[in-house]
Amino acid sequence: MIRRLQKSRGGWFGLIPLLCVAASLAGYAVAGASLGLFFWGFFVLSFFVPAAVLAARDTKEALTRIGSTTSAVAIVWLIAVWQSPDTIGQWAQLVLVLAAYGLAIGMIAMLAARTHMGFPLANGLAVILGVAWLTWPLWFLPYLARFDVGTANFIVDIHPPLVANGILVSESPWTERSLAYQLTSLNQDVPVELPKHGWLCIAVHGGLGILILLALPRRRHPAPIVIVKTAGHDFA
Repeated sequence: MIRRLQKSRGGWFGLIPLLCVAASLAGYAVAGASLGLFFWGFFVLSFFVPAAVLAARDTKEALTRIGSTTSAVAIVWLIAVWQSPDTIGQWAQLVLVLAAYGLAIGMIAMLAARTHMGFPLANGLAVILGVAWLTWPLWFLPYLARFDVGTANFIVDIHPPLVANGILVSESPWTERSLAYQLTSLNQDVPVELPKHGWLCIAVHGGLGILILLALPRRRHPAPIVIVKTAGHDFA
């Protein structure tokens, strides 16, 4: 299946960014120019980056596809920024957070594929890990409460959606909204502070992606067949 996707690279290269734009616009239609749209952008990358990366023929093309999917989401975010008090500087920093997260999730998918896991399992594993990481404020709280305040705040500082909430100062904290009160006890039983910038989040996700990229096992290429010609006979 991977080979079939790789052969149709031209179609996939154009299709995945368009799907990202469509999914982001769907989020905009539902949430409008709100914090929810920025949260949704990270999930869009979780769903589409692994498949786009696994369909690439080589690492360079995989990185290009990560960039194209990130750009697709960032364009829709920019529409929201124009309609809100948020600034271009905040948007630019969030795009870097988005790109770093996309690099990390894409490299996880590539690493899984290079270990002969196969396209469905590699894609599924990357998507599940990405969604699990983005949603930990909903399920990890009983464990987070066991950590000290410094460790808890570090985990918050590298969580892309909460970083987005901290950067977008015009948005009220997600943990103080009525829906969040029903879903999580973050900043209730577990006191934390939203990050004021995204540089730590960018460094952690980008660093993870680069480390995996450097550690990726090389693809094995079949040895060339050498044909030796003798008088009247060919030996392969």
